[in-house]
Amino acid sequence: MFVFPSIAENFPVCLLEAMLAATAIAATDIKPCREVLGDTAFYFLPGDVTTLRERVFDLLNHEQKRKELAKRARQRVLQQFSWDRGGQQYHDLFFKIAKGKRDNV
Repeated sequence: MFVFPSIAENFPVCLLEAMLAATAIAATDIKPCREVLGDTAFYFLPGDVTTLRERVFDLLNHEQKRKELAKRARQRVLQQFSWDRGGQQYHDLFFKIAKGKRDNV
C-alpha cells in the first residue's frame, strides 16, 4: 500500500512508480493525483485525517479491493504513461506544429 497525503503537486511521479509496482494507493483528492490515478485509488480530502485513516483501514482490511486497485493502477500506468505513448504524443505534436508553420509560409 502507498499513501500519498500531499496537498500540492505538479506531476506526482512517485504515484507512477507505485502504480507500476502494482501497489494499492490512497491519495489526496487534488487535481494532479486525479489526473495520474483516475479511478485506480482511494481518495481523501487534503487535511481530512479521519477519511485518510478510513481509507488506509479499508485497504488493509479488504484484500480483494486492494488487489483490484493495484491491478488497475498497473494497467493504467502501462497504458497511459508509457515511453512509447509519450514519444508518440511528442511526435504528433511536432508534426502538427511543423505542418502549421509550413501552411503559413
